[in-house]
Amino acid sequence: MILSDSFFKRMFLIASLWNLLGCGFLFFLPGLVFVSPYMGRPVPPLFCQSWLALAFVFGIGYYFVYKDMYANKNIVVLGIIGKTLFAIIFAVNMLLYPNIPKIFWGAVGGDAVFVILFFMFLAYAE
Repeated sequence: MILSDSFFKRMFLIASLWNLLGCGFLFFLPGLVFVSPYMGRPVPPLFCQSWLALAFVFGIGYYFVYKDMYANKNIVVLGIIGKTLFAIIFAVNMLLYPNIPKIFWGAVGGDAVFVILFFMFLAYAE
């Protein structure tokens, strides 16, 4: 892997799309994820939708980083914190409650990879 401005620029665009498309999918098609007899759609959807709104805002932030990486390094720090907390909270809950849809392991793994890549960017940008 060659670390360069163009590599990280593409990575932040992918991170933005990861959040935006993932949120859109869960917001508009929750029935495709919450199909387990043990875990139906969240009722009321308030907490799930609020979480999606925050993740959507992070996606917009990663788009800002994509547009100007060096002026928006603080958003990267927030992204590291947010994605780390998300991954830990979801992983612990998925281990404690095995009936959570397994598709969320993909989100946990994806966010963990982005945490590593975001740290790599910060080291590269110094």
